[in-house]
Amino acid sequence: MATSNQKVACILGILPILMDFMEDVKYEHPSLYKRQIKKAGNEFITEVEKLGDKVYEKINDNPKVNNGDFSQQIVDMGTAFREFIETIKDGS
Repeated sequence: MATSNQKVACILGILPILMDFMEDVKYEHPSLYKRQIKKAGNEFITEVEKLGDKVYEKINDNPKVNNGDFSQQIVDMGTAFREFIETIKDGS
């Protein structure tokens, strides 16, 4: 079972990638990106950015947390998610 820190790292590693996907849809398939979806997407992006800021603020305020390890977990989660997406895309 994942620890609380691993879950937060996963969220911070994956949500920015989903934000990028939303931006791609907005530009590549504008007919799918209707007004309500655009509004929800913009709100989502804003909230993800706020979440990241809050988490990093708490980490920086807590000397017991190894910021380097946590940051590496975020990178690792994002990399694993991107690899998963590539696997699906390639049909593997």
